[in-house]
Amino acid sequence: DNFLLLGGLVVVKIRWRGKALASMLRWDTSEAVLSSSVLPWLQRTFDRPAAAERLRKDPWELTAMVEPTVSGIKRSVAVLRRVGAGRLVFMK
Repeated sequence: DNFLLLGGLVVVKIRWRGKALASMLRWDTSEAVLSSSVLPWLQRTFDRPAAAERLRKDPWELTAMVEPTVSGIKRSVAVLRRVGAGRLVFMK
């Protein structure tokens, strides 16, 4: 996930790493990377930030995986359901 802060001056990128177990995704770890093209000295990496860890603790169920054609381009779409929270759709 990417988030923009301070009007886009600072970018926060959160990465989750884990394993696919049958139709479940179990996240093992997370990290947040702060960066800025305007303030290059600001680059920082945080292992297991609290906000990401709260989202990481519950498993995600893979409910659908499809490859539709969008605007003439074949895309990969994954639909995930987080236990007790809702759905999330990723398109590549």
